[in-house]
Amino acid sequence: MVSDYSFSVYNRYGNLMFTTNDPNRGKDGIFNTRKAETGLYMYNVRYRAMNGVARHSYNGNFTLIR
Repeated sequence: MVSDYSFSVYNRYGNLMFTTNDPNRGKDGIFNTRKAETGLYMYNVRYRAMNGVARHSYNGNFTLIR
């Protein structure tokens, strides 16, 4: 279990494509009711561990292939 959760996805130009504070919700490949373009995307995940002390942040990228 985590708290202070956030997950964001950006396109290759740095535009925010998706964000959520719900750890049970993921990205479905849809942006503005249309399928997102094939290509490179970056993500950022931040959360606080249940002990409330340690804050974690992870960045990375992925390629969307259709």
